[in-house]
Amino acid sequence: MRSTQPRARQRDSVLLAIGAALLLLGPVGPGRLWAQARGLSANGPAVAGSERRTALVIGNAAYDSAPLRNPVNDARAMATTLRALGFEVQAFENAPLNAMKQAIDHFGDSLRGGGGVGLFYFSGHGMQVKGRNFIIPIGARIQGERDVEYESVDVGRVLGKMEDAGNRMNLVILDACRDNPLARSMRSSTAGLASLDAASGTFVAYATAPGRTADDGTGANGLYTAQLLRHMQTPGLKIEEVFKRVRVEVEQQSQGKQVPWESSSLKGDFYFAGAQAQDAAPTATPRPSTTGTPAPPPAVSRTINEEEALWKVIETSNKALDFEEYLRAFPTGRFALAAQAKLRQLQREEAPRSAEGTVRLGQYRVQGTNPNGTPYAGTVTIERVGALYKFQWQIGRDVFQGQGTLYGRVLTIDWGQADPVIYQVLLDGTLEGTWARGQGTERLLPE
Repeated sequence: MRSTQPRARQRDSVLLAIGAALLLLGPVGPGRLWAQARGLSANGPAVAGSERRTALVIGNAAYDSAPLRNPVNDARAMATTLRALGFEVQAFENAPLNAMKQAIDHFGDSLRGGGGVGLFYFSGHGMQVKGRNFIIPIGARIQGERDVEYESVDVGRVLGKMEDAGNRMNLVILDACRDNPLARSMRSSTAGLASLDAASGTFVAYATAPGRTADDGTGANGLYTAQLLRHMQTPGLKIEEVFKRVRVEVEQQSQGKQVPWESSSLKGDFYFAGAQAQDAAPTATPRPSTTGTPAPPPAVSRTINEEEALWKVIETSNKALDFEEYLRAFPTGRFALAAQAKLRQLQREEAPRSAEGTVRLGQYRVQGTNPNGTPYAGTVTIERVGALYKFQWQIGRDVFQGQGTLYGRVLTIDWGQADPVIYQVLLDGTLEGTWARGQGTERLLPE
């Protein structure tokens, strides 16, 4: 089986590359449908006003060693929103290296031929090595720093293609600062991404500040992208104001742990959802007509009508399933944040009171397994201060500390890393835990 994996990956890369070429050729009957079935999608020309808008969207989640929850959802929602805002969109999901590189090259060619505004969006794993930023494809085999350059995509490649195109404006959005376990093992790597100097006419946005990591999110979308999708659709906001609002919302919801960042050298204004009236060219105000048939009011889109109708039905519901179905149908809808909040509330209320666990205080023996499969052992002391449970692990010569709260039979402990340790409290007092997103395990036995 081992010898067949490289061939399968090579085959998938070739198929995705062919699919990308089919997308660029436009409607070609069965070939276009085949490309979409491979996880790629495109739409015909969509021109906002007199200026062309072109976007490349990539969402990578199915990583072998550190899979993510939301990037594919983020990419799908972003592609849908951009199309509604007048962009021509090429969208890739779980793309390998060759497909990503070829898609970026074709994207640059498209910008060179069409001009206007270009937008590149990536959601997935990213890392910086020696001050250079890399976004990670699916199937990357990275064992050390030397592999990064050859197994991933340098963000400089994207910026270079966009700059060479000579179009009016370029936007780069990187929701790629999730904590990457590969980066932590490299001497020259640093958490998060490095700050980039944007070329003239370029706007670069990061999900979090340089050198920091971002939250993958527990809802239908990542924390950063969820807010970005919301504010992009607000009419009359300049791009700077959109990202300012995103920064405020993300910082508040993460309690200051995640602060989005931008680097800009724009020379003109840009509105995702149209300019305000005062920014448009002045025109004479028409007098009200006194004869003829009055103009009909603006039509409300069928999608908005359907969303509002569904929301009115479920707004007062006490069933979590109703709000789950709404979020699946409208992940970036007008009521998405309210639906997520209501869903969390109902899920808490539906947890049976009888499931409340009791954590014995004192010392435990630790039996654990690292993400790479190696075992470890030690002790941990648990104390309680108010509602908080405080942990101090002694593993060999290393000492770790953390604290967290108990809900039902689930004890969640923040120990200073991107992901907490999550324990299940068993009836005999044993704590069964996982960490590193389930890749590490830990069993605590009372002494």
